[in-house]
Amino acid sequence: MIDKKVKGAKTTLLKEGKIDLDSLYSNIKDWFDDHDYNFNEDTHQTKANQKGKSIKYLWTAKRKVTEYVLFVIKVNFYITEYSEKERELELEIESNLELDYENKWQDTEVKNKVFKIFNTLFKNQEIGSFKKKLINEVDDLIKLAKQELKLET
Repeated sequence: MIDKKVKGAKTTLLKEGKIDLDSLYSNIKDWFDDHDYNFNEDTHQTKANQKGKSIKYLWTAKRKVTEYVLFVIKVNFYITEYSEKERELELEIESNLELDYENKWQDTEVKNKVFKIFNTLFKNQEIGSFKKKLINEVDDLIKLAKQELKLET
């Protein structure tokens, strides 16, 4: 049966050395704007440590695809900064489809069961099509991040 959240693409990129964090940050943010996602920076933390400082950004971007399907992409930056340009970066990008994001089918146990059966029997192919579209979008975002980080593509 299909659950409320359907997993999409997920990847982790690692980079050490010179990283233009401002460019990476702004270009990923612009990508979300260009693709009509509602963008939210959930966390922005900076802490001093023995090596320099650590920075953490946690982003969530959402886009309504239909009245029933919502695309959700999460981007997590974990940065250890040794100097202004020498950094260690772990960038996680993950995605999922959220079905019935307005919870019209979740308020009773019976509706929840009907929701799962309906998705499995009637919406499975459509959900698969949306999942493929989301994966293609996330692949495009990953390609952008790799270009910014000068990683092999």
